[in-house]
Amino acid sequence: MAAPNPARILRLKRRGEISPGFQADMTLLTREFAVVASMVRGEFVYGGKGDVR
Repeated sequence: MAAPNPARILRLKRRGEISPGFQADMTLLTREFAVVASMVRGEFVYGGKGDVR
C-alpha cells in the first residue's frame, strides 16, 4: 500500500506513490506475512532478482 497522504502532509517530494521517479521503500509479503522482497530507495536489498545484501 502506498502512503500519499502522510507524504503530502509531511511535504516529502517523490514519496508516497509507486511511480517512475519516486523513491521506493517497500516490503512485499505473502498472505502469511512472510517477506518475499524488500526495496530501499528503489533498489532490491532482499529477494527480487536474488539477495544483494
